[in-house]
Amino acid sequence: MKIILVSILISCSILKSVDAATLTPSLTTQMQHQEQINTKNIYTARLAEIANKKAETKARLLALKNRSNKSVTPVITSAPIKPTIAPQATLTHTAVVAQQSNISSPHSVDMSRVKSTWIGWYNGVRQSEGLVSYIYDTRLDATAYDWNQVFASGKGLNHHRRNPGDSYYNFAVIDQWFTARGINPRIIGRAKHTENVGYGYYSCNSGDCTDSLIRSIRSTFDFFMSEKGKSYDAHYQSIVQPNFSKIGLSVIVVPGEQRYYLTVHYITQ
Repeated sequence: MKIILVSILISCSILKSVDAATLTPSLTTQMQHQEQINTKNIYTARLAEIANKKAETKARLLALKNRSNKSVTPVITSAPIKPTIAPQATLTHTAVVAQQSNISSPHSVDMSRVKSTWIGWYNGVRQSEGLVSYIYDTRLDATAYDWNQVFASGKGLNHHRRNPGDSYYNFAVIDQWFTARGINPRIIGRAKHTENVGYGYYSCNSGDCTDSLIRSIRSTFDFFMSEKGKSYDAHYQSIVQPNFSKIGLSVIVVPGEQRYYLTVHYITQ
């Protein structure tokens, strides 16, 4: 009987040992398997995250490309506008004059006496310098009047600029302007033609305003002469230029501004 009990106990002990040994690897295997699953899930999630970022990056690049294409569009469409610059400049004079309809020749003024007085001032200076006297050229009277209207319409701010953006005195452009009006004199001693402009106060309500206008334009002549001996003496040099022989004069008034505007053109021959 004792022998049987001992055998049973030994058998149970062996079974317990076997069960423990058998169960331990099973739990380890399960843990390892679960760890592999977790690693795979993390890897899969990471791949998905990378794919999403790639998609977002691609979308941003596409959006930037679309915006870039849109920004280029105005440049492309504006290119054909460039040729319109020249016609626009050509129309400048007509458009400006139309805005200033009250520009006119002086009323109640003997313009022949005004012109005689002006050229007399000039020739008095030239004679003192031993130079040939100026004479009037009707062609230059016409070109002086043409520019004087533009000069007055710009309130004296445009000076000699034929086109917007021109330098203060663009000789090449002004030369073309004269040539277009039939004025193309010989070049003598580097002189060909030039232009002087001026303006000042003028107001007269009397029956004869000739003396009033002469007194007013005298201020422009005095200004030209005041340049003698100074670093800038372009107007004075026009008066005493030995190679110039002919001039044209225009004086117009703008009653609303109480101003006169004056343009003088000079040529060699």
